[in-house]
Amino acid sequence: MKKNIMILLTKLSNGGAEKAATILAENLSKKYNVYLVVYDNSIQDYETNVKIIDLHTKITNKNYIKKIINVFKRIWLVKKYKKQLNIDVTISLLTTPNLINVLTKGKDKTIVSIRNNLKRKKWIEDKVNSFAMKKADKIVTVSKEMRDFYITHNKINKNKIVAINNICKLSEINEKIKNNEILKYNEIFNGNVIISLGRHIKQKGQWHLIRAFSKIAKENKEYKLVIFGRGKKKEYLQNLINSLSLNEQVYLLDFVKNPYIYLKKSKFLVTASLFEGCSNTILEAMACGIPVIATDCDYGNREILAPNFLNKEKVKEYKKEEFGILVPEQDEKYYDVKEPLTKEEIELYKAIKELIENEELRKHYQEKSMERIQDFQENVDKWIECIEETNN
Repeated sequence: MKKNIMILLTKLSNGGAEKAATILAENLSKKYNVYLVVYDNSIQDYETNVKIIDLHTKITNKNYIKKIINVFKRIWLVKKYKKQLNIDVTISLLTTPNLINVLTKGKDKTIVSIRNNLKRKKWIEDKVNSFAMKKADKIVTVSKEMRDFYITHNKINKNKIVAINNICKLSEINEKIKNNEILKYNEIFNGNVIISLGRHIKQKGQWHLIRAFSKIAKENKEYKLVIFGRGKKKEYLQNLINSLSLNEQVYLLDFVKNPYIYLKKSKFLVTASLFEGCSNTILEAMACGIPVIATDCDYGNREILAPNFLNKEKVKEYKKEEFGILVPEQDEKYYDVKEPLTKEEIELYKAIKELIENEELRKHYQEKSMERIQDFQENVDKWIECIEETNN
């Protein structure tokens, strides 16, 4: 008899964890009965054939009374569905789903998935996740460096916590690349494009990328920078673009459900994140066979691009690693257009410039991307192994 698996998260729109949950659900559904339970599914960006249960508890950050009421409502509903569906294992992603998962534990086993760098989160989020990790039957992090940190920082038993990188199914991405839909932004992508994907939030550090590219734009009018996403920093980013007179070379475009057709038409990907867990964006770029430039931030980027040099000193200058180029961590300051580039932004500029000018290097990293992505094909099996171990 198939086991019943619940995957609990906030929503199915505009986010790395949400995308990861959808991919996980699709792949686990080939072996188990899988149910995706979400707080609010009024906006769904990620399509799935898995059964979705919408709790209809809208996410709010302003009305604290409603926020508290929703927490209790979610606890009651999740507990009800766990019992009604005879759930064997519940997997949760992100802070409040992790909390609700362990608080509603019945006969099911609980797995909490830590997706991001809690060192960079608010104090309360760190405390909530620490509580959830201690109460859960199993913990899954998305990178080895994260796993090591939580073993030390949260004093987690190393046998209870496992690192499983994000799933990246090359065959599924290749099918989406073959999609014959007319490119909405075909005119922009007819030229030389540097692409970046990610929500317009502070974590993604996209203003550093725009500032670094402003120096490229002065030297090379043939290249464009395209940043796909949504988020509360979009107005700030657009104002920065306007102030730097980059409207004809830098484009902020909305979230797209099929980024692969655009990745495939791009020269390379750049991500300037201040912190990460395991970047879906980098894996997707590699699956599309394009080179990657990424910040050497906590965590995950080094693990993907330089897996043989984990726990080494972070780069101070841009460095050509085995599977891509690492650039120094950017600071978190918002800069006025008149302020000069920081030394870290200059290193980012240098890395972009070299990859633009060095066609041989681009071809080298195209091949290395396709080589590296093969290492992420077995992550579904690792999840299955984790579920079976937890359920025994």
